[in-house]
Amino acid sequence: MLIANFRMPILILQGKRDVQVDPSDARRLADADRTAKLGLFTDVNHALKSVPSKALADNLSTYGDPDLPLLPAVVDQVASFILSNSPTLGSGLEVPAGLGAGHGGDENEYRDKRQ
Repeated sequence: MLIANFRMPILILQGKRDVQVDPSDARRLADADRTAKLGLFTDVNHALKSVPSKALADNLSTYGDPDLPLLPAVVDQVASFILSNSPTLGSGLEVPAGLGAGHGGDENEYRDKRQ
């Protein structure tokens, strides 16, 4: 797998309600690189937006809704990843309250394979 040869920090985020890519693909990507961080989010789709319904129409309607934000836990993970992997940003800066708070809820899974 190509990702196994990639030599930079890798963050893989996947929604469990993604109708385009199965969460098992995200797990396989993470398994191919022992340093990859993997976040699996319940009730989140391919656009990383919250979709509490199993209805396909509800899921797809989020793609074109600019007023619907990304799931806050996704934003937390991205911010934490950037701060922890940036030689400039990560040195001496603390993650602001509410950012990088971890997995963002018991329903979500987050795995840092470097720990």
